[in-house]
Amino acid sequence: MQPQKSMLASLLLGKPPQPAKGRPVRFGSSEPDINFTTGPMPDRVVALLQAAGEPLTAKQIATGIASNSSRVAATLKTLMCSGRVEQIKIVGCTAEYAVKS
Repeated sequence: MQPQKSMLASLLLGKPPQPAKGRPVRFGSSEPDINFTTGPMPDRVVALLQAAGEPLTAKQIATGIASNSSRVAATLKTLMCSGRVEQIKIVGCTAEYAVKS
């Protein structure tokens, strides 16, 4: 029978702990809904806009789907060309986007 190692000996002499697989858990910050962070980018953007029920800026969309602003901007251009999303632009304000009815 082997003698049991102390916790300190296990940490110093044992294998380093391996990172867990899956989504990291963060405390003290809110995580975007998993429905908006997985799947094709255009579907994620449209789903977030529908769930919000109001126009959102590109930065708000990027935060809501856990993506970067440049990918969201490119996706919004594609969605506007296909007619799924419309841009609401007021002079002096940041452009907002909404799902076409």
